[in-house]
Amino acid sequence: MTKLRPLGKITDALEPLIEELIDGHGLQHGEVLNLIRGYLEIHYPDARETYKDGRHPKFFYGPEQ
Repeated sequence: MTKLRPLGKITDALEPLIEELIDGHGLQHGEVLNLIRGYLEIHYPDARETYKDGRHPKFFYGPEQ
């Protein structure tokens, strides 16, 4: 089995990419979140949580209602 990097090392590697998206391209939180969400939905649909009753959590980002 391949040895995995510690999670902290992975998040450290993400920092400059997130900074480039926000500082370099001017993206906002919702845009970054939706890019990641879209990638996950296409490439890792089976990684989505499933509740015991078979339903899935609903992703929501927006104003309080």
